[in-house]
Amino acid sequence: MLTRTDEARFYERVAPMMVCHRCDNPTCVNPAHLFIGTAKDNAQDRDAKGRRKNSRAKFTPDEVRDVRSRAQSGETAPNLAAEYGVHKTTVYNILRGDVYKNALGSVI
Repeated sequence: MLTRTDEARFYERVAPMMVCHRCDNPTCVNPAHLFIGTAKDNAQDRDAKGRRKNSRAKFTPDEVRDVRSRAQSGETAPNLAAEYGVHKTTVYNILRGDVYKNALGSVI
């Protein structure tokens, strides 16, 4: 495994740049799998691959799309909230697009 010092020497990296992994394997040292980027580049790469972990998330992207679709078909937020075991405010926040902004589906 490369240490941060090794990475800096090998890639002549300067802050705020970092070595990011295309293969998402932190122990990988194959130069073809690594690229230089900012923390934002790394986060965008992670999100694009669906690798974001949010332990507080109550819904998956598929569930968010389901809630939005069913609400557009006339189901009420309190009924959807009861089905998913969350407070109705959580469902209203999903429907307004206040939360889960990256999940596709129509927002009210």
